[in-house]
Amino acid sequence: MNEPAQGNPEEQKSDELVNGPSNRPDMGTQKFTIVKNSGNDSRLPEGNLRFVLGYVDESNDPGAEEIAAYVPTRREVIELVKCWYGELLYLQWFFFMTGVTGGSDIRREHFARKRIQRAATAIGEGAVDKAIIEVRDAFRSELGDARLWNIFLSGDREQWAAVRDEWGQKQFDKFAADDLERLEQLEKESPGAFIAIVFCAHAGDKSRVVLMSPADSELGAALQASGQFEIVIDRSRLGALRRDENFRRMGFLRATRHNAGWLFEFPDSSPGTAQREYLESVAGGIKELLGAGTGKGSRPA
Repeated sequence: MNEPAQGNPEEQKSDELVNGPSNRPDMGTQKFTIVKNSGNDSRLPEGNLRFVLGYVDESNDPGAEEIAAYVPTRREVIELVKCWYGELLYLQWFFFMTGVTGGSDIRREHFARKRIQRAATAIGEGAVDKAIIEVRDAFRSELGDARLWNIFLSGDREQWAAVRDEWGQKQFDKFAADDLERLEQLEKESPGAFIAIVFCAHAGDKSRVVLMSPADSELGAALQASGQFEIVIDRSRLGALRRDENFRRMGFLRATRHNAGWLFEFPDSSPGTAQREYLESVAGGIKELLGAGTGKGSRPA
């Protein structure tokens, strides 16, 4: 058996690489080491001391270092085949259902295939095929949908597209149900307040804002009369706003009477995020419309 040379663990690691922003937002500006091994040697991340692309935990972080001193048993290798084929099957299924993939997914798939191929060299293709069949059978059993499984295995382009449309419809319906449940919860918690779900869509250079809220409220009526904001009363349109009209749901806005003005709050949104900034800009537009000056956050208008 021709095993790829494992080498000295120190030689598997490149020099220090990144001390700056990356395609991994959780890394921030910390330094990190990219590990080179027999499974990722042809697809290492690329970049410089300011930016890096293609960093994937499974194949690049310190956990991907090969341990020459530990020799796995046949049973352990079979379990690793199941692990990597499970990862591969998940990536293929996700693409089947959504039509979405990315650089990180491609690198994970490449790494998983390399590990499975190496296992086949070590223990034989028969043992690897048996492990793969076990994973596939377990996945199919858990899925419990023979029609979907058969389309996944042998469906044509039109059948795959129909599955994605069906899956997308279900997701939008779920999003709409979750939003409606949260809207009703906020209305119960704050009786008399103006509660709205804020949506935005871009047409040309103009941003179109939709507020899902009751138009018969004091503030809702004023906004509807202004013509600057679209007030959607029919809550059955909640799913269609995203699915058919390509709106993006930005979050919830709550306005309550405070002395002679309005107090604006933004449930479920965190300060400093793009969504929060957008919601604050909408609130600012409402304040200007009402002639109440400017201001951000939850300060009264």
